[in-house]
Amino acid sequence: MKNILSLKHFLILFLSATLISCAGDDDGDDANGGRTTDPIIGSWRTVDDGDIGDLTFTSSGDYNGSWTYPDSPEDNETFMGTWSNNGTVFSSTTQIYTFTNEEGSDTDNVTFSEDFNSVSFGDGDTWIRQ
Repeated sequence: MKNILSLKHFLILFLSATLISCAGDDDGDDANGGRTTDPIIGSWRTVDDGDIGDLTFTSSGDYNGSWTYPDSPEDNETFMGTWSNNGTVFSSTTQIYTFTNEEGSDTDNVTFSEDFNSVSFGDGDTWIRQ
């Protein structure tokens, strides 16, 4: 009987530990706290003197975006292209990306905030995750 109780306690402990280890958040972080998905993936927005920029980066390596100019809507523009991260350590707040569009390729240093909810590109604009 004592062995059965010990086995029951062991099983309960084992199952509890398993459930706790699986109950973590699913935000793309690995067990060591490092990101396992690229931090640029998602939708971003910036507002610059009333002009609105929107960007969306997909996990397949495409991006699309637009600039909306409320004071001169005839100048509104859309654009698209592809992106790639030149590194593999997604938990770093500094990343180097290559962006390619119809005008060619550009490599850019990109800086994320500590919580990865804002990003600054080489031009200095700060974009907020949407």
